[in-house]
Amino acid sequence: MNHVPSRVPARSLTGRSGLDPRTKLLTITVCNMLAMGAFPSKVLWIIVALAALLLLIDASLRAVATYATGSAIAAALYAAPLLPHNSVTGWIIATSALVGYWLARIGTCIALAYWMITSTTVSELITAFRQLHAPRAFIIPLAVVFRFIPVAFQEFRGVLEALALRGFSGSALWLHPVRTAEKLIVPVLSASARIADDLAAAALIRGLGAPGTPTSVVRLRFSLVDALTIAVVAAITVYAFWGGALCEHPHW
Repeated sequence: MNHVPSRVPARSLTGRSGLDPRTKLLTITVCNMLAMGAFPSKVLWIIVALAALLLLIDASLRAVATYATGSAIAAALYAAPLLPHNSVTGWIIATSALVGYWLARIGTCIALAYWMITSTTVSELITAFRQLHAPRAFIIPLAVVFRFIPVAFQEFRGVLEALALRGFSGSALWLHPVRTAEKLIVPVLSASARIADDLAAAALIRGLGAPGTPTSVVRLRFSLVDALTIAVVAAITVYAFWGGALCEHPHW
């Protein structure tokens, strides 16, 4: 990667934590593997706490509150077998435990992905992969998808608001699936196709596929915060495999 010219001020990273995008990728990759693996429950709850902390630093209080509420619901559902039950209510208890088991794990993966997307810009991601000497065939599609996801969610939210103004919201979305497909899914799909074309054109205009190594104004440096984050993730991994021991029979 070329050095930033002196006349161009280097821009700092987007997130308040100041983590390098490569550290973020390593964090979510390892944490997702541990969250979905057959490890003791303590490992999962440590990762839940780490995800909540990252959201608190780089995201909003609303995101933290939503994630904390979902994790609390998952814990309550999984703890349902501790309640008195009999042969009649046993299947309800078992279903609740199963839902809570997967809700906690999938919710943690979604929370980490949300943290990564909201705290990292496309420019930072492209610069990080270029410094890793990743091929262009991998960088360009990833950059388009990375930018597409938040824009698609904004478009989806806009369609929902338009339907609410017309009085089509709430239970009407579930009670009338055919009308929902007509009024919600079709506009979102057509808008998504248009957004993908616009993003691809914008990437070409910015020279994303041009030959040569472009200059970046994003300054990526391995800092003390990155070292601390990697140390925490490494400690969780060591505890999962050797401290908590890999479970032959996964439990909470």
